[in-house]
Amino acid sequence: MLLEKMGYIISELFMLLLVLVLVMVFLRLRRGRNKNSGVMEADRNLFFRPIKINMRAPQRMLRYALIAAAALPVSLVEILVLGQFGATILVGALVVTCSAIVRRGLD
Repeated sequence: MLLEKMGYIISELFMLLLVLVLVMVFLRLRRGRNKNSGVMEADRNLFFRPIKINMRAPQRMLRYALIAAAALPVSLVEILVLGQFGATILVGALVVTCSAIVRRGLD
């Protein structure tokens, strides 16, 4: 039983590393072709910009509830469709999709 769980963890760890390496290679090739650095100014603005929510508390809570209501069904569909491909691919897809929904909801 323990060895079976260890095999699953090792295979998922390998898949996670493979996905990370492929994404980094893809970004490096894409940005290297355009003669850009690894981290661009647009990346800094995207990740470190302040959130512009200057609403009253009820409006803010309503917006958060709408974002959660939009992300939940999409997440459930992704779990049903991508769950068979393993935890690494599922979590990667969930992170990308939910972060896009949250970003769109906060803009």
